[in-house]
Amino acid sequence: MDRTTILIVGGDETMRGLIRGCVKKTASCIIIGECNNGGQAIRHIKLLRPDLLFMETELEDMTGFDVLENTGRTCCVVFTAALPEQVLRAFDYNTVDYLLKPCRNQDIAAALDKYARWYVKKEKAAAAYPGKILVENGRRLKSIMVSDITHFKAAKDYTRIYTIHNEVYLSSYGISFIEKKINPAMFLRIHRSYIVNTTHIRELYRGFSGTFIALHNDVEISIGRHYLPSVKQMLL
Repeated sequence: MDRTTILIVGGDETMRGLIRGCVKKTASCIIIGECNNGGQAIRHIKLLRPDLLFMETELEDMTGFDVLENTGRTCCVVFTAALPEQVLRAFDYNTVDYLLKPCRNQDIAAALDKYARWYVKKEKAAAAYPGKILVENGRRLKSIMVSDITHFKAAKDYTRIYTIHNEVYLSSYGISFIEKKINPAMFLRIHRSYIVNTTHIRELYRGFSGTFIALHNDVEISIGRHYLPSVKQMLL
């Protein structure tokens, strides 16, 4: 495991100093920057691509959730807050932990340990699955990155494969067969006809006709009632 790169975001200098001091005692982590507000955070995240954010839920110019919405939610995040009201909303995102002020050194250390355990589990799971797959493209087979796949859609006995680049491929395998072959740490069955790549989920919301997942390529998919419990596990 390489050193975890951390960006600290928040206007509370005392809190930033506490996090800074705790991270510096952790050999596996390195601070690559600090930001006072959301605008700075968005620029730093896009430029530096940190592994982990320590970020306040309420910033001077926007919320921490606004920051994640504007950066594609690619970072794991430890939220810090003065009040517990936004705990449930925080776990709609890629949240490692939610720390209520005043925080203690052991709270920050526990959050770092939780991230490390999640990372190791993710790496072990990913190692068992290929990073690229071959798909039919006319009379040829094309190699595509599995991470670029946004979702799979059942098409009778076949399955359509969609990518973040708006490409569509047709697999001769059914969606249930594909579900057994892909990384469950990355892909989630949300409907009898759909499997989505969780890293490409932009938001989850309730509509008049049910609960929906919106992907980064602006595709919206209804979650099947039977699959709602699996989706809710993402909040934990």
